[in-house]
Amino acid sequence: MFRRVEKVMKTVETVCGEFPAPALNEIRMAFYHVILAVEDDSAAGDVESALKHCKRAYYDAREIEVLAELEIIMDFERACSGHEDIVKANIRDYADKRKAVLKARDALNDAALTHSTRDELFDKYDQPCQTLRAYCAEISAMQPAISTAIRKQKIKFLFQCLGALAALSTIIGLVLRLFF
Repeated sequence: MFRRVEKVMKTVETVCGEFPAPALNEIRMAFYHVILAVEDDSAAGDVESALKHCKRAYYDAREIEVLAELEIIMDFERACSGHEDIVKANIRDYADKRKAVLKARDALNDAALTHSTRDELFDKYDQPCQTLRAYCAEISAMQPAISTAIRKQKIKFLFQCLGALAALSTIIGLVLRLFF
């Protein structure tokens, strides 16, 4: 159990840039119960409590990971709003991946609402979290190229507007010369 929690916590640390404090507190409590169990052989309840704290650390870390990844995705979509053509040109199968992300988000919501035991959540969380993580990695890798393409498109549009204004001012100047 601890290895699984540790792996998730390392992932969260990478995604968020910091160690998830709620999960760390749960791990601290788990080790406290392990120490109590080691000191007193008859403390089977402490082993069970340690296991519960490890599970809680897993859920806390997963929740932080999911929220951070969804925020990365929302920031990306806000930055690229109106430039889907550029995104599609840079991210292969963008529409399918976006649908998979929405499906993963919904699966996580459903798992949180419909699970009967915490153990059930372990299996239900893994695949959707992997989907979010993979998509975040891809958009992070492609962000510089997409941002550059969007910037170039905006500059091109600006020059087109300036060209149209110059042509319009020339036409207005000619019309004014003809009539005045």
